[in-house]
Amino acid sequence: MLDRLAYSATEDALLGLGSLDHVELLGEPSGGGSGRPRTVGLHDGVVLSVSTALTYEPGGRCVEGAGLSVGRELPPGVLASGAAIAATDTGW
Repeated sequence: MLDRLAYSATEDALLGLGSLDHVELLGEPSGGGSGRPRTVGLHDGVVLSVSTALTYEPGGRCVEGAGLSVGRELPPGVLASGAAIAATDTGW
């Protein structure tokens, strides 16, 4: 289950898992911060932050700024309730 607080290394791990046939990502799109940020000081108080390695889903969609897409979107707030657990229960 995903929400906007999942980003960076979590997105990298879930990107691989979500590519498996027997895994479905659900919840809401992740935070979209898996771009390996690099910060460079330009001059007094001015800093440039850039993504140095963008991550893409298998279909070509960029994760940076957009987040991982989910197979089944759940309304915000449902992740904190027991309804999310019920949605994932497949009986195994």
